[in-house]
Amino acid sequence: MKKTDLQKFEMATVKRSEIKEHPQNPRVISDAAKKKLKEKMQDVGLLQPLIVNKRTGYLLGGHQRLATMDKIEKYKDGQNDYELDVAVVDIDEA
Repeated sequence: MKKTDLQKFEMATVKRSEIKEHPQNPRVISDAAKKKLKEKMQDVGLLQPLIVNKRTGYLLGGHQRLATMDKIEKYKDGQNDYELDVAVVDIDEA
Protein backbone atom coordinates (compact mmCIF):
# COMPACT_ATOMS: atom_id res chain seq x y z
CA MET A 1 0.00 0.00 0.00
CA LYS A 2 1.26 3.48 -0.89
CA LYS A 3 1.90 5.99 1.87
CA THR A 4 0.17 9.32 1.63
CA ASP A 5 2.26 12.13 0.13
CA LEU A 6 1.14 14.29 3.05
CA GLN A 7 3.43 12.49 5.49
CA LYS A 8 6.49 14.71 5.57
CA PHE A 9 8.40 13.04 8.39
CA GLU A 10 10.57 9.99 8.85
CA MET A 11 11.25 8.16 12.08
CA ALA A 12 14.83 8.01 13.30
CA THR A 13 16.69 7.01 16.44
CA VAL A 14 18.82 9.86 17.79
CA LYS A 15 20.91 10.57 20.85
CA ARG A 16 19.38 13.03 23.30
CA SER A 17 22.54 15.13 23.06
CA GLU A 18 21.84 15.71 19.34
CA ILE A 19 18.53 17.46 20.03
CA LYS A 20 18.64 21.22 20.56
CA GLU A 21 15.81 22.95 22.38
CA HIS A 22 14.27 25.61 20.16
CA PRO A 23 15.08 29.09 21.51
CA GLN A 24 11.63 30.39 20.52
CA ASN A 25 9.59 27.75 22.34
CA PRO A 26 6.98 29.84 24.17
CA ARG A 27 5.23 27.06 26.09
CA VAL A 28 5.63 26.86 29.85
CA ILE A 29 3.63 24.59 32.13
CA SER A 30 3.01 24.77 35.85
CA ASP A 31 4.88 22.65 38.39
CA ALA A 32 1.66 20.71 39.01
CA ALA A 33 1.35 19.96 35.28
CA LYS A 34 5.02 18.89 35.17
CA LYS A 35 4.44 16.51 38.06
CA LYS A 36 1.34 15.05 36.41
CA LEU A 37 3.19 14.60 33.10
CA LYS A 38 6.10 12.86 34.85
CA GLU A 39 3.74 10.49 36.69
CA LYS A 40 1.86 9.71 33.48
CA MET A 41 5.05 9.07 31.51
CA GLN A 42 6.37 6.77 34.23
CA ASP A 43 3.05 4.92 34.17
CA VAL A 44 2.39 4.55 30.43
CA GLY A 45 5.62 5.72 28.79
CA LEU A 46 6.15 8.00 25.82
CA LEU A 47 3.18 7.55 23.49
CA GLN A 48 3.89 10.26 20.92
CA PRO A 49 7.24 10.97 19.25
CA LEU A 50 9.06 14.26 19.53
CA ILE A 51 9.50 16.28 16.33
CA VAL A 52 13.01 17.39 15.34
CA ASN A 53 14.07 19.55 12.38
CA LYS A 54 16.77 17.74 10.37
CA ARG A 55 18.30 21.03 9.14
CA THR A 56 18.78 22.68 12.52
CA GLY A 57 18.56 19.89 15.09
CA TYR A 58 15.94 22.01 16.86
CA LEU A 59 13.11 20.39 18.73
CA LEU A 60 9.83 21.54 17.16
CA GLY A 61 7.36 19.56 19.23
CA GLY A 62 7.57 17.85 22.60
CA HIS A 63 9.58 20.25 24.75
CA GLN A 64 7.74 19.34 27.94
CA ARG A 65 7.98 15.61 27.25
CA LEU A 66 11.72 15.93 26.57
CA ALA A 67 12.29 17.90 29.77
CA THR A 68 10.38 15.24 31.69
CA MET A 69 12.39 12.41 30.11
CA ASP A 70 15.58 14.29 30.97
CA LYS A 71 14.56 14.30 34.63
CA ILE A 72 13.61 10.63 34.61
CA GLU A 73 16.81 9.63 32.79
CA LYS A 74 18.91 12.05 34.89
CA TYR A 75 20.23 13.72 31.72
CA LYS A 76 22.07 17.02 32.09
CA ASP A 77 24.55 18.70 29.76
CA GLY A 78 25.32 15.49 27.87
CA GLN A 79 25.68 13.34 30.98
CA ASN A 80 23.57 10.13 31.03
CA ASP A 81 22.87 10.46 27.31
CA TYR A 82 20.10 8.24 25.99
CA GLU A 83 18.53 7.38 22.64
CA LEU A 84 14.96 7.86 21.52
CA ASP A 85 12.91 7.61 18.35
CA VAL A 86 11.81 10.95 16.92
CA ALA A 87 9.85 12.18 13.92
CA VAL A 88 12.36 14.01 11.72
CA VAL A 89 11.18 16.75 9.37
CA ASP A 90 13.19 18.70 6.81
CA ILE A 91 11.81 22.22 6.77
CA ASP A 92 13.14 25.72 6.38
CA GLU A 93 13.63 27.46 9.73
CA ALA A 94 11.46 30.38 8.64
